[in-house]
Amino acid sequence: MKFLRTYEFRNLVLSLPALFLWTNLAGAFLSILLFAFLQFGIPIVQRYDRNHPEEISRDNVCEFIEIFLLGTNAGLTKLEAFSLVLETTSEPLRSEISRVISRCNMGIGLTTSLSYTAERYPIIAPVLAAISRSEITGAPVTSALEIDLMLNRAQAANEVLQRVRSLSVKCVLPLGICFLPAFFLITIVPIIATLLPSIFSKV
Repeated sequence: MKFLRTYEFRNLVLSLPALFLWTNLAGAFLSILLFAFLQFGIPIVQRYDRNHPEEISRDNVCEFIEIFLLGTNAGLTKLEAFSLVLETTSEPLRSEISRVISRCNMGIGLTTSLSYTAERYPIIAPVLAAISRSEITGAPVTSALEIDLMLNRAQAANEVLQRVRSLSVKCVLPLGICFLPAFFLITIVPIIATLLPSIFSKV
């Protein structure tokens, strides 16, 4: 409750300058509007961001597997390999790996922590499932991750190819918009212009 009061007081203080700048009804209205946005709008936006996280690409997955394999092949534990990934990878994977490590530091098991990440980002779920199986059974994870790496590289190349193919189709539309009017004016209009006198003469 104390945090709530502090939060509301901060929003009130931030909304008061509008009232001091315009000491009329418009300033009061703007101040109330600003307070309502700070109090209700920002939490809604934050909730939406949590429910719609930034997507992890195939390239991010491949980068994660490569760094994780480097760590495990160097003799690091799985959690140490995750720390290595955290230091070298980019967003949004870095934030999610940080959450995994934080949950493990709080006493949550690695497999449970990875299951949360797998639910949040299904694209990386097969890789995390292989790491979880290795954590449970004690089997080496290297061969499974190498297979996942090859599959993700192939899927990433296929996605690039699909984007290139769709781009070639999308490029036709601007070209058509640019050249069709000129084609119409150069070819169709002169033909119509030459036919019109003969049509009207018959009439």
